[in-house]
Amino acid sequence: MGSCVPKSIKPTKCKQISASAISGAVKLTSIHEAFEFIKILGHGQYGTVREAVRKSDHTTSQKYAIKSIIKQKIAKHRTILKRELEILTYVDHPNIIKLYETYEDELYLHLVMEICTGGDVCDRLINKCSFSEQEAAQIMKQLLSAINYLHLNNITHRDLKPENFLYESETSNIVKLCDFGMSIKVEGNSRMKSIAGTPYYLAPEVLRGAYTKACDVWSLGVFMYFILMGKHPFKGESLESIYEKSSKGSKILNLNSLNKLSENARDLITKMLTVQPNKRITLQLALQHPWFTHYETKEERISPEVLKNLCKYKAKSKLWQEAMKVAVKNLSNSQINNLRAAFMQLDTLKSGFITAHELQQTMKNNGFNLASEEIDGIIRNCSYIESGKINYSDFLIATLGNKALVDEELMWEAFKIYDKNNLGKINVKDLKYALNIAGCEFTEDEFQELISEAKLDDNSNIDFDNFKIIMTCFEEENEQTRGDCVHKTFVKKMTSNFKAQMLKARTLGKTIEG
Repeated sequence: MGSCVPKSIKPTKCKQISASAISGAVKLTSIHEAFEFIKILGHGQYGTVREAVRKSDHTTSQKYAIKSIIKQKIAKHRTILKRELEILTYVDHPNIIKLYETYEDELYLHLVMEICTGGDVCDRLINKCSFSEQEAAQIMKQLLSAINYLHLNNITHRDLKPENFLYESETSNIVKLCDFGMSIKVEGNSRMKSIAGTPYYLAPEVLRGAYTKACDVWSLGVFMYFILMGKHPFKGESLESIYEKSSKGSKILNLNSLNKLSENARDLITKMLTVQPNKRITLQLALQHPWFTHYETKEERISPEVLKNLCKYKAKSKLWQEAMKVAVKNLSNSQINNLRAAFMQLDTLKSGFITAHELQQTMKNNGFNLASEEIDGIIRNCSYIESGKINYSDFLIATLGNKALVDEELMWEAFKIYDKNNLGKINVKDLKYALNIAGCEFTEDEFQELISEAKLDDNSNIDFDNFKIIMTCFEEENEQTRGDCVHKTFVKKMTSNFKAQMLKARTLGKTIEG
């Protein structure tokens, strides 16, 4: 970026804008009011990444990586940026980088993201020259799990390379997938045409201009060879020379002569670098390959407390569940390490979800002999959105325990997300926004009825105390039962308990201004 690179630790303070052309979920308040910038972590083609802490956080001092993108530089690529933000907002996996929130001003788009201080896989490889097979297997299993989750959700990454695999910390072996700038959402095995990615990692079919999500499997096969051998398998000076080599696949590598690699490692690389996409090994089969079985380490038993919390949990409401997702997303990795490990153990299929079968088997292995109906009940109680399975955030919420869930700091984190203008209060428009992103769909008449019943109007404001009341104001009722399947609906009105507490709050002089 040359002389255009900002020299200041802080990004330039700019004028605020009244509306975003990129996303309706961005905050238009000044990022300088919310975060204290500590140092520059790096520069990229479109902006700068800085380390920062929240000004309101006086307890944990959790650090964040804030990527400040100069909007003028991505003006021609706005659609790509929108797509990246949509994907980052949607994904929910232990091995995928987290996006917390986004700010926008006249000059910048600021992405507030999870910070990974261990550098990328390439950095660590430079220090080691190559990884042992056991180390490589640990990395590959995490990445295959993350990509399997993406593919099951119809997302193709298209730019898998060592620089996009970050270590959580210098002492950690946990890897996080980042940079979704080339990612795209396509249904099933739909074909893509545009050439996207990094030359050395491109599947031959990508260079031919007609490919499917199997291109990600090829890229990971190239990566596996690279970290084991310390060199690229299809190195060339141009796209043409790279294609000439990669189009011959693993045959050109003469893997059988590489005594350094075990037979299982050679077999997996061969299957991942199969030229014909329809004959290439699938992610699910790759995860079950004997190479991983050979290097599996004995995992600690899941804490009985975690499983008990999972059995006891029942979400209070859909809105409450979604607000808690925002809150748990802001927990530091050190706060959830044990729960993350438990989730990964339960997710035996590496789909990024826990199914009824997986849960029942793990419960049985840990001395909890539950009937199928009880297992189904646990899953229904934990998840409002995913039918018949538990996603990562829902699992964290359910297993943190009631004490953590009523923690005001967690609720405060959720409130701040909904408080888009950083005023310490939410107006009716913000409340509608909160309900919408929680998945509660209302017609305009229904919403007006709701706020009228609560004695709110367009000029009303809701402070933090009343936000906590609203979080539990929805009741759940069974609409009808068909066989063993219970169909649920949500009552779209304030409960009598809410009305009583609102009246009490008014009496104490705490509530709504208007």
